[in-house]
Amino acid sequence: MWRVFGIREGVVFANELMIYNRVFESDSACVVELISNLHELGPLGQLINEIVQLGGSPHWDRFQFIYRVGNQVAHCLEKLAIDHNICDTWKKAMP
Repeated sequence: MWRVFGIREGVVFANELMIYNRVFESDSACVVELISNLHELGPLGQLINEIVQLGGSPHWDRFQFIYRVGNQVAHCLEKLAIDHNICDTWKKAMP
């Protein structure tokens, strides 16, 4: 469930920065599948619908699966934040 919240936060963040035609990647194939196939929402339906609505247009957003190996930077940042209890957003400065 926390991965769905993470994607939601990514969509909100991209909206705040007014970034369009975006690609959101996740190493959770089941989450990408839920977002891509709205007819099978399951227990996370309300949150998935919110992600899709926040995206605005299906032409703006693409949600795709990426193997964890291809997502190493995201995992390093996640581990850094968890290990040091950091809740921050890096926009212009590197962590």
